[in-house]
Amino acid sequence: MAHTNSGFEDHGASGRQFKLGAILPTRNPRLFFTAHRDDNHTTEEIDRFKVVFYFSSTAPESYRSFCDDNGPIDVKALMETCSLIQSKLDNPKLAKRPLVYYTYGHPDCVTNAVLLLSAYTMLSSNCSPQEAFAPFESVPGLPLVPFHDATYSDCSFKLSVLDVLCGLYRAASLGWLAPPHFNLEQWEALHEQDTHDMNCVTPKFVAMATPKDKGDEFTGERRVEVHVAILRHLGVTDVVRLNEQVYYRDAEFTEAGMRHHPLEFEDCTTPSGR
Repeated sequence: MAHTNSGFEDHGASGRQFKLGAILPTRNPRLFFTAHRDDNHTTEEIDRFKVVFYFSSTAPESYRSFCDDNGPIDVKALMETCSLIQSKLDNPKLAKRPLVYYTYGHPDCVTNAVLLLSAYTMLSSNCSPQEAFAPFESVPGLPLVPFHDATYSDCSFKLSVLDVLCGLYRAASLGWLAPPHFNLEQWEALHEQDTHDMNCVTPKFVAMATPKDKGDEFTGERRVEVHVAILRHLGVTDVVRLNEQVYYRDAEFTEAGMRHHPLEFEDCTTPSGR
């Protein structure tokens, strides 16, 4: 695709130190990435490169931390962003314009945006994680940071964008993640509801926030019986409690016919190796 006289072709960062406003290629020849200082910077770039179609979403900055964690963003945001990107690529009115996805220049935003774009190209073109991430890996100074776990402790494992891509690739290869067929309604019905909060991590593993006999400053009551009904529907047979026993009685699960296993460790820490 030619961008003659637009100045666009001279605004990239290939082989040069990254700077805000630099337009980076992705594996898809029509899709690019940039990071801006603020909204005024975005307006300036739009006025400067009128041939370019800039677009974005709130996904890169939407991650809500529990402790010192900074991502990665959830699968709903990933699927919605994949759909957004595909809609721009399929739009006949944009067929002759380069598409530039932008975010703010904060390292957490840049890292999550690079994950989104790499995941899109990997899932849509069936390329490897390494191939999808390669255009960003070669950019000097691109402010990519490791993802921190949901603790206040030092991270012993530096989870990278490539690590997350490898996990997504494995999930897709097993049929656990299929963007065109992702059931967004089911995901939303399980996630952060008034009576429960859970996610299907794999077909045989569900992660959930603790049930509560009584509400507190964070949520209202989330009764065990509500969880039991949902977990049975999902095929769950065993529940493992990680937090302290203050929110519900373990026996409530066993009395309902489910196996229950206490495995307590301090909140916002990692379990011991024992």
